[in-house]
Formats: sequence, structure tokens, C-alpha cells
Amino acid sequence: MDAGSFSSSVSSGKGRSASRRHPLQDVPSRPFMPSMHTSSRNPSSRQTGDRFIPDRSAMDMDVAYYLLTETRKEKETAAAASPSKEAYRKLLAENLLKNRTRILAFRNKPPAPAQPFFHEDDVVSSHHVKPAKQRRYIPQSAERTLDAPDIVDDYYLNLLDWGSSNVLSIALGNTVYLWDAADGSTSELVTVDDDAGPVTSVSWAPDGRHIAVGLNSSDIQLWDSTSNRLMRTLRGVHGSRVGSLAWNNNILTTGGMDGMIVNNDVRVRSHVVQTYRGHQQEVCGLKWSGSGQQLASGGNDNLLHIWDISMASSNPSPGQNQWLHRFDDHMAAVKALAWCPFQSNLLASGGGGGDRCIKFWNTHTGACLNSVDTGSQVCALLWNKKERELLSSHGFTQNQLTLWKYPSMVKMAELTGHTSRVLFMAQSPDGCTVASAAGDETLRFWNVFGTPEESKPAAKSATRTPFSSYNHIRKEKRMKNKDTKSSAYHDTSSRIIPMTLMLIVLCGFSFYLGGIYFSEKNRFFKQDVAPAILHEQSVVAPLRIDSVEFPECSSDLQDYTPCTDPKRWKKYGNYRLSFMERRCPPMVERKECLVPPPAGYKVPIRWPKSRDQCWYRNVPYDWINNQKSNQHWLRKEGEKFIFPGGGTMFPNGVGAYVDLMQDLIPGMKNGTIRTAIDTGCGVASWGGDLLDRGILTVSLAPRDNHEAQVQFALERGIPAILGIISTQRLPFPSNSFDMAHCSRCLIPWTEFDGIYLLEIHRILRPGGFWVLSGPPVNYENRWRGWNTTVEEQKANFDKIKKLLTSMCFKLYQIKDDIAVWQKSVDNSCYDQLNSSSFPPKCDDSMDPDSAWYIPLRTCLNVPSQKLKKLALKSAPRWPKRLHMAPERVAMVPGGNSGGFKHDDSKWKVRVKHYKTLLPALGSDKIRNVMDMNTLYGGFAAALISYPVWVMNVVSSYGPNSLGVVYDRGLIGTYHDWCEAFSTYPRTYDLLHFDGLFTAESHRCEMKYVLLEMDRILRPNGYVIIRESNYFVYAIASIANGIRWDCQKHDTEYNVEKEKLLICQKKLWYAKQGQQ
Repeated sequence: MDAGSFSSSVSSGKGRSASRRHPLQDVPSRPFMPSMHTSSRNPSSRQTGDRFIPDRSAMDMDVAYYLLTETRKEKETAAAASPSKEAYRKLLAENLLKNRTRILAFRNKPPAPAQPFFHEDDVVSSHHVKPAKQRRYIPQSAERTLDAPDIVDDYYLNLLDWGSSNVLSIALGNTVYLWDAADGSTSELVTVDDDAGPVTSVSWAPDGRHIAVGLNSSDIQLWDSTSNRLMRTLRGVHGSRVGSLAWNNNILTTGGMDGMIVNNDVRVRSHVVQTYRGHQQEVCGLKWSGSGQQLASGGNDNLLHIWDISMASSNPSPGQNQWLHRFDDHMAAVKALAWCPFQSNLLASGGGGGDRCIKFWNTHTGACLNSVDTGSQVCALLWNKKERELLSSHGFTQNQLTLWKYPSMVKMAELTGHTSRVLFMAQSPDGCTVASAAGDETLRFWNVFGTPEESKPAAKSATRTPFSSYNHIRKEKRMKNKDTKSSAYHDTSSRIIPMTLMLIVLCGFSFYLGGIYFSEKNRFFKQDVAPAILHEQSVVAPLRIDSVEFPECSSDLQDYTPCTDPKRWKKYGNYRLSFMERRCPPMVERKECLVPPPAGYKVPIRWPKSRDQCWYRNVPYDWINNQKSNQHWLRKEGEKFIFPGGGTMFPNGVGAYVDLMQDLIPGMKNGTIRTAIDTGCGVASWGGDLLDRGILTVSLAPRDNHEAQVQFALERGIPAILGIISTQRLPFPSNSFDMAHCSRCLIPWTEFDGIYLLEIHRILRPGGFWVLSGPPVNYENRWRGWNTTVEEQKANFDKIKKLLTSMCFKLYQIKDDIAVWQKSVDNSCYDQLNSSSFPPKCDDSMDPDSAWYIPLRTCLNVPSQKLKKLALKSAPRWPKRLHMAPERVAMVPGGNSGGFKHDDSKWKVRVKHYKTLLPALGSDKIRNVMDMNTLYGGFAAALISYPVWVMNVVSSYGPNSLGVVYDRGLIGTYHDWCEAFSTYPRTYDLLHFDGLFTAESHRCEMKYVLLEMDRILRPNGYVIIRESNYFVYAIASIANGIRWDCQKHDTEYNVEKEKLLICQKKLWYAKQGQQ
């Protein structure tokens, strides 16, 4: 437990009685004493003083002391010093002392005049120079201090909040007071009886009018602050006091000493809608994220939980966890919680006196990003809404507020004044002022985050325009001659010149707008033309990095998958198998070593032979061979694995199985169906067979007890990716796949309100097909082999049919073990759904195409009616669709059909050039290809005649163009290259990127990106890097350290600012000592 509770009720023995003190009145200030430093809070205020008395504020006491004590020593040793040492001493003094020689100063030096011109030898032109941002002044003392008698000094309570209507609420003993920040008035909201009090928490509703009040008696009161009327009392929610409250629209979340967290819908009579169980002791911190999707809770049990709203609709069975993440890193109670306003998945948490740390969490991945020891109890945290700054309040020993710069966590300021621990903080609606309340019974206001932005009239520009002097002269001339000129002359002359100037300004303005339009247009669609010769252009020196040689990882990491590492699973809950989802390690745990191949690794067998066989030593797993040999998934023969094309539901081979599917779905034969996803893919025999039929399949499987399904698929040369349908969306856009397939994939489709089928519905395009084989299909003939009853299987099949019907699927065909459903081809079915339908239609709060760490939702994504050619029947057939501009290209920022066609033709030229530099391109040496940062899939389209397949990766932080890739009949995924990719080591023959570091170097460290590329690249594999000349030298330096052989080449147009690096990874084996 944290040493938190000094008193659980109002103390009556305090020296200052509440009867003699008026709450929220200004505390008398001390008699004025002249400051030794400044006479004003404003650092720009002018200093004045006696002419003959030195001004301390104008003096640097450290420099003065140095000049008094060290100058004599320097003179004594100067004679013995060499000329070089003397020159060094003078240079050091010039830079450190700034040639300051004064010991006493009588006034501050005037500010140095601004230099109006740049030196003619400056390298960078003036339009590239950005003015230095003026450092914000942070007052070190409180703007205002109010009396707060009888405030309960208890770490676990939350007694202060500032509402959106600019009214601050504070609980003092049994009474809740309201302080209006607009006029400084104070009013009493409520005083509860001693049996119910004291007040243990207060929280304003988002409307700024209603306020929730938690009591020691476990009741929660809802008040209307405008009428001082009690609206409702929630009873029986908790068994003891309610110390924390948090609003999420109409949901009031309460946390009690009983360890329970309860969601209350205040609009309905039966207000309890969800209960979270995870804490064993008092819940002292609750905060909803800005999106309202995730809730953070901290408790006296030293635990921090992240709860996801998408889990709230389901009732987990006993033994299943409700939380998304559970962190036990803090060593004391966790009360201080703050969601970052500029990064939705970033949470800051603070621990009590036994921990003293501020920790930062990525709530999507569960990674701890950083931990900072503050040296004292962390009581509260607040983010700056305008800058990347974090404010923390603390207890013993300094009882201070500390302002930190994020992410460096450098201290910017420490605000002192409180004489007891600063338990509570609240932020004003404008985000500038912070109120802090402490056990010293004072409420202080700090102008720590700047001043409010006021709407000011547009000031006249001080910049001299080309005709400003002319207008000034002309105006003076008119004033001088107004008595001698006729009124007719004035009217004529006053109109001609302004009209001429107006015409010139309009022409210039239209030219300026045209420049903006084309610069924005070319932001993504750059013209590949021979560059014109530019004179006097600024030169930027290339980035250079010292050469470093990376060590080899230990041999137990030969199949290391950082973001799906089984060694980390025990840290996460087993709710819906969410521990198998992407959970990347924090920065401090990232590997900086080269993943070795297994002993006896050989160059993979070439395509197309690889579809039927692979080297055993390349994927040395025996479990799947021993367990699935009777189902003919694979078998071991000598040094090879043989893939006969069998499967659990393929008793006659995968070929016969797919032949039956084609009879049921004619669109598989004529190019209507091009893209498919196979969930729970086994060794990807289904996806491999479809390649010969012109259908490109993404085989999806988790890293589970089947060991290496995805690695087997990629070793065979079949597209695959690690993944699982659990609590987060699959990394694909909506309406992307033509067909989805599950062959006894063991996914509980009807559980959790059908949330898994809803995800299949999201990624299938209108008119797309969902194919299910295995239980409960054909239950009449198969139930005996499934260890179940015919009644149970019939009930399951009826439940699936009912659920799919509610999602606007229709049963298309069923024969033997295969059942086929088709998604609605238009919106006629969705239009019939009403507010009482289940599942309900999704609202507009979440983009259906957003799929990177986005939680699943139990709602139906209705296809946009704006896209007329999204349906399968309206899309061009393959291969015609490859080079036609899809409708969705207009949804990409700056996208249009002209830019699409230019991108398509541009990549044809580029790939032709690549082929001259890399003859292996197009041969059987290259099969698995990845385009690491594609826009429209132009690189993949240009390779379509080669015996390759391409995984098109679209940045989760860039333009969302992955839907266009799928509309072309190609496949791909979202990814953030600051993290590891969802695949096994040694799975790609060729990696390609175009300007990746130009776009992402501000977020992703180059070293880690290249190490990840090395992990997924096969030995003897190739890398094509198209990058700005600024980064090429640094990339080559790191590439040398990871054992790549690289050659630098010109681009197809010999553009100097852009270069190519063609690299090949060496085949090496781990040292003998590491085997």
C-alpha cells in the first residue's frame, strides 16, 4: 500500500477552524520584500536601480566569482603555458564566458540589435531559415492562492475538478464548493450528513453543467449545478467509499474501495451496464481516453489496467480476463493517470511513495515506452494541450509541481509553494491554468501552460510591400494638392492607379494559388523529368553515421518474431486469446543483433518446385508433422518436407476441394474473384492451389501450437502473414477482399455477439463470398467425428445462419462440407435495419478503413453509397482491373485518376531500370517480394509478368491508399516501420522502398528499421533502396555493419538528389560457440 491516507474523515482538531475561515477566499499575502532577482514576473519588464549600487539581476555571480579567484592563477601560469595552450584557453573563455569581464554591473545590457541581412557566405538561403521560437516564460509562483480549510488529506481520493463551463469544484470535508473562474465568486453546492460524508470524489460531466459527487457511504449523487438541484442518487453500486469518477459521454464510471469498476448509464433506470473486475484493493485512479474507447484504472494494489470498450458488450466466462492490458510494473499505488492529447494510444501513469516513477505506455501494444524516477510520490499528472509537455505534482520532500518536456523528460520548471503534498490538480478549459490543492489547506492557481489565445484584430504587416512606398508618397502628394486640384481630377486619378494595382495583385494571387495547387498535387505524384540546372542552390551535406558492426543474436532467437513473441505471452491476459495479438517490446528491450539462421540452413528451393517441397533444416519443426501427418498436411522425407496438398477438410486433396468450390462460385473461374483471405490457413495449401487459378490469397494464422504455419507458407512461396482475429481489427481496409475462407479454422464465429463475423463482414467487399467448411456444416453426416451431438451441431448451424442473415448475408450455395454465403451487393438490406436491430449499424465515430491497433466493435459497417463500383459485380474483372483507376483513388489526399495513371507508367520505367541493375529480378531467385511503402501498388503492378508475388505495405501514418491496392487486384497490409513486421525471419527474397526514411526518419530510427529488414530478408536476398541522397551514405554505413554488400547507382533519370542502393544479404552461420 502507498502511504496515502493521513485522515479518512474531516479533522476537527486543526489549528484553523472552518468556522473562523471562509472557504475559497484569497489567502493574505506576505509583506512585500524586494526580490534579489527580479521585481516583476514579466522577464521583459525594465529594471531600474540606483546609479551607484550594483544591480544583482544584471550580474552573473558565477562568472564574477571565477574572475575574482581564477584570474590571478591564470596570470601566474600564463608564462609557462605554450602558445597552443594559451590559444585554447582564450578560445574556451570566449565561448564560455562570452568575453564577459565585468565583476560589478549597474544595469542590464541593451538587447543586441537584430541583424537585418544574412552574410553573403551563408550556406542556407534565407527562405530556409526559421526564426527561433521564443521561449515561454513560466512563472515560478502561484497566480492566486485560495483558502481550502478541512480538505481531506488522503492520497486515494479525487476532490478537485474543473468543468467545461469554467467552474471549479472542490470538496472540503462534507461540503462541495463551486468557484466561478470568470468572476471569482464562490457558492456551496451541497453539504452531506456526517453519516454519508465526507465527500470522496467529484467529477464534472462533459456538458459542464452536471456534476457527480462520490461519498464515503458508497452513494453517488448527480447534481445540476445551475439550479443546485439533486438529480439522482445511485445506490448499491459499491460496497464502500467511491474514490474515483470518470465520464464517457453519458456513462459515469465509478471506482470504489471494494476494487470494483462500474459503468453507469445515467439516462436509464437500471444504470449499471458493465462491471470490471481486476483490482484487489481500492481503485484510486480512473481516466477515459480522448476517443472514449479505452479506460485506464489504477489501484492501491499497485496495478494499472487498460479496459477496452469493445469488450464491454460481451460477458466473459469464468477464468477469462476482461482487461486489454494489465501492468504490474509500479511498486506502489497508481493514482496519477493522464492520456496524451496528441497521441491517442499514449498513457502516462504515476506511482506512489514506494515507486516515485512516471511511466509511459503504448496502450495498443502494451509496451512500456519509458520510465522516469521523479524522486518523490507522484500524486497527479496533466498534459499540456498545446505543447509536448507534462506536469506532475508530488509529495515529500519538496511538495512541488514539476514541468517536463516530452519525450526527453527534461525538467523545464519546478513550482514550489505548497507546504504539504500536492494531492490534486485540475486544468482550466482553455488548457492554460492549473489548479492544485494540497494537504496544507490551500488551493493555488498556476499559469504554467501559457496564456489563452485571444482573437486580435489583424495587425498591419510591418513588411514593406513592393508598392508600399509608392502609395505613401502618392497619399502625401494628394494631401498637399487637395486645395489646388479639382474634384473631378481627384476622382479620376484616385481610381485608375488603385484599379491597376488591384489587377496586379489579383494576377499575383492567382499565380500563387496555382503554385500551391501544383505543389500539393505533386506531393504524391512527382513528375520524373530531367532536372533543370539550378544556380546558387543551397547544398545540404549528406547524413553520415559512424560505421558499426552488429553482433549475432543467440541461436535461440533463430525464429524470433518480436511483436508475437511467445516468451512474452504470460504478461498478458488470455481474454479471447488476445495474448497472441501484436504486442511489441518496449524500446529498452529491442534487439540490436543479427538473427542467425538455423544450423544447416540452405538456400530455399526455387519456385515453382517450392510449392510442393522445402528443406527441413530451414523450418525444423516436427510437431506439425507428427500431429497432422494423418491429414496429409505435410510429411518428412529425408532432408525435405513434402506438401501433398492435403488438409483436415481436403480428404481428396486440395485440388478436388477447390474444384468443388468453383462449381459453387462461378466467379472463381472468370476473373471476378481475384483477392481472398484464408483464416487459420494451416500450411497454406488452399492459397497455393488458387495461385494457378489467378486468385491471390493472404493466408492468415497466429503463432500458436501449430508452430510455424505462416513460415511454412512463405518458405513455399505462398503469401502469408502472422495474425489472429481477437480484440483488434485485421490490418486491412474495409471492402477489400473478394472472398474469405475458413476450413475448420476453429474460430468461435457465434460467440461474443458475432464480433469475429462482423470483422469478416467489414473486410469483404459488397457481393463478396464467405466460405465455411467443417463444423457445423454437413453436421448430419459428420457429427460423430466431432465428439459432439447432432442436436448441438444443428443448433450451432442455425445460430450461424441467423447471425449471418442479421448482417445482410444470404446463403448462396451449400454442398457436402462446403457452405457459401454472399454479402449484400447493395444497401437495400442495411436500409431496413432500425435502432432495435442487432447488430446495430456503426456510427461515424470510427473510419471503417482504419485498422492499425483499432479495437473490434460489435456493430455493422455499412458500405459507403458514394462508391458505385465497390461491389464485386461492378468491379472490372482480372486482369483488366490492374491498370484501371479505382473509385477509391479520389479518397486518397491529392489522389485522382490522372495521378494514378502517371504512377502506373512511372513504375514501369523504374522497374525496367531496376532490371538492368539487378538481373536476378524476374528470375527464379526472387519469389517473395515486399514493397515497404507503396502508394498505389505501382511497383507490384509493374512486376505482374514476373514469377513473384508482392506484399504491398501502406504506412499506418501516411495516406490511406491500401483500398486502392486491393481494388487493383493486389494484396497488402498496414504497418508502422517503427515496429517489427508480422512475419518470421528469412521470409522475403526482395525488399524495396522508395523514400521511406525521407517520410519516416522523424519517427523511426534508421538502425532499427534496417535491422528489421535484415531479420525478414532471406540469406542471399536483395534490397532495392530508393532514397534521398541525404540518407544514402548513412544507410550504406549501417548496411555494412549488418553484412550487406551494397552498390550505389543513379536513378533512371540521373537525378542528383535521389540515388539507388542495390544490396545483397550474405549467407552466414552462427559461430560455433553459439550453436
